[in-house]
Amino acid sequence: MNNLPINALCILLILAATAGAAMNGYRDSSSFGCFYECNDLPTNAGFQQDGSFSTADGILSCSLDAWFTGESMFNVTPATSYTVEFRSRTLTSSGMYPGLGAMFSNNGSSIAWFAVGTDQVMEAYSQQTYTNMDNLSDFHTYRVAYEADTGYYNLWRDSQRLTAPSTPLGLSGNYGTIFQFGTLSPSSPGSSEIDYLRWDVTGAYAPTDEPPPNKFPGVKSSWSGYDRYDFSLNGFATRVVAPANAAPGNPWVMRGEFPDLRSEVDEGLLARGYHIVYSESIVQQFGSPTALARWDALYDTMTTQYDLSEKAVLEGISRSGLLVHRWAAQNPDKVDCILGFLPVCDIKSWPKGYYDGCGNPVEWQNLLNAYGFTEAEAMAFDGNPIDLLQPLADAGIRILHVAGDSDIHVPLDENSRIVYDRYLAMGGEMSLIVVPGDHITAWVDDVTPILDFVTVPEPASILLVAVALGISGLRRKHGTAR
Repeated sequence: MNNLPINALCILLILAATAGAAMNGYRDSSSFGCFYECNDLPTNAGFQQDGSFSTADGILSCSLDAWFTGESMFNVTPATSYTVEFRSRTLTSSGMYPGLGAMFSNNGSSIAWFAVGTDQVMEAYSQQTYTNMDNLSDFHTYRVAYEADTGYYNLWRDSQRLTAPSTPLGLSGNYGTIFQFGTLSPSSPGSSEIDYLRWDVTGAYAPTDEPPPNKFPGVKSSWSGYDRYDFSLNGFATRVVAPANAAPGNPWVMRGEFPDLRSEVDEGLLARGYHIVYSESIVQQFGSPTALARWDALYDTMTTQYDLSEKAVLEGISRSGLLVHRWAAQNPDKVDCILGFLPVCDIKSWPKGYYDGCGNPVEWQNLLNAYGFTEAEAMAFDGNPIDLLQPLADAGIRILHVAGDSDIHVPLDENSRIVYDRYLAMGGEMSLIVVPGDHITAWVDDVTPILDFVTVPEPASILLVAVALGISGLRRKHGTAR
C-alpha cells in the first residue's frame, strides 16, 4: 500500500432493518461469500457517470459523485443478517458529509449511513460523530454487521467497535436491500481509494481480532497514559478511561461535568484500579430530573453490559454537586461514596445568588428551563443536596467535600458547611477539607487523602479534616442560609 492521503469515498449499503439474528460470532473477511478486490472495474453493476472510477495496482479510485449500484451484487431481504467490510482511505472531502462511508437505504431513500472523512467518522445509527482520527495518511478497515432478528447495527474501524452494542437503526424504521458504492453526495464532492470490498449474507460477524469482550466500544485513545474509549450511548457522547489493571470488583467513578478539571484525583484512582466514566448527557442540566434519568441509564449500561461494580463513586465539581447528591439520594443502594469539589449544594446559593454569593443570572435562567420551574417554584424547591441528606446517612454513604475559604461563587457557609453540620448531626460520616482560595484557585496540595478516603474505607483509616472557620454567623442579604 502507498501511504497516499484518502478523503472521500462512500459506500451505500441498503439493508434490512426489521429484526436481525444476534451476532453470529467472529469471521475473517477473507472467508466471506462475496468479494470485489478492485483489480478491474465491475461489469455487473450499473454506473452513474457524474464522477469517475478507475483502477490501478489493485486500488479503486473514486471521485466526485461516482456510484455503481449493486442490485446484482448485493440484494437481501428484510429478514437477512449480513456483514460488509471494506478497506480504504479518504483523499479529499467537502460539504456537509465528511467523505468516505457506507449507507443503507431503500430504492435511493436514505435509511442509515456512516461516512469517513479525513479526521472523523459520522454515523446515523446512533447519531454520533467520532473525531480525532487520521483516515488520510493510511488505509483503514471498516465493517458493518446487521442483526436481522434485533434490528441492531454494529460498526468497527480497524476492529475497534465504534457503535455501542445493541445500537438500533438511527433513522427511518424502514429497511433497505440494495448496496451502492461511491462518493457520498453531489453537494459533498470528494475522492477516495478502495483496497477491497467484501460482504457476506449468511450472518452478522464481528472481526476475528476484536478486543476481548470486557473492552469498551468506540474510538480508542490515550488519557494521562490510560486507555480512553469514546462512543455514543443513548445518543450522547460517552467516554470511559480504563485502568491498566482493574481492582477487584471493577470499581468505577461516575463523573459529573468538567471531566478534565481537577483530574489528579481521577489519575490517582485509575492507578488504584478504578474506571472513570463520563457522559455528556448531563451537561447544563443542573441535576434536573432529566439528568437523573440519564444517569440511571448510564449506570444500568455500565453495570449490566460492562460488569462494573454495582456501587459507583460519584464525583461532582461545582454545579455537579447538585447532580451527584440528588442522584445518590434517589439511589443510595448504588453509591459507594460521594466526592464533591467546590460543590453547589443549594440552588438559591448558586446560581441564584440569593445570599452572599455573587450568583449567575444567565445560569439561573438555564436552571429554571432545565427543571421547568417558575421563579417561585425554584425558590421553594426542597430537593437541594442540603435537603436530601437523610437517605444518605441512613445508607451509611461516606461524603468528602473540598471547599474554598473565600469562594464567592459557591460560598462555603451556604453549601458544604451546611451539608457537613447536618450530616454529622444525622450520624453520617463526612470529611470536609477547607483550603485557601476562591472557586477557581482553591484546591488541595496533595490528593492522597482523597484517594485514601475512596479506596481505604475502614473507619480507622478515614481522614476527617473539617476546618471550622467561624463564619456561620455572617449576616446575609436575605437572612441565614438554611
